[in-house]
Amino acid sequence: MRTTPSRSTPILIAATAGNVPEAYTLNGQNQVPLGELLNPLRHAHRCKLPCASPFLIYRADKPAALELADAASSYATRLNDWAAEGAPARAAA
Repeated sequence: MRTTPSRSTPILIAATAGNVPEAYTLNGQNQVPLGELLNPLRHAHRCKLPCASPFLIYRADKPAALELADAASSYATRLNDWAAEGAPARAAA
């Protein structure tokens, strides 16, 4: 069964990149900030879907164990915070 999100369903984009953050600058290897690369996905606001700032992890191709644990902890915290912020938006719909 396919469901359609309600107009107040908040969106959070989570993305990983294998390169260093400096590569995603105007003068870097990719010449575009990662957040800008995600802009087409962030146009959900045109469908009345609120979109939070993206959660981005760099150097994700070969993280050390501690970096991976830190990233997982940061993501869990972000999800919890985002869910708490999004609950009023869903309730108001």
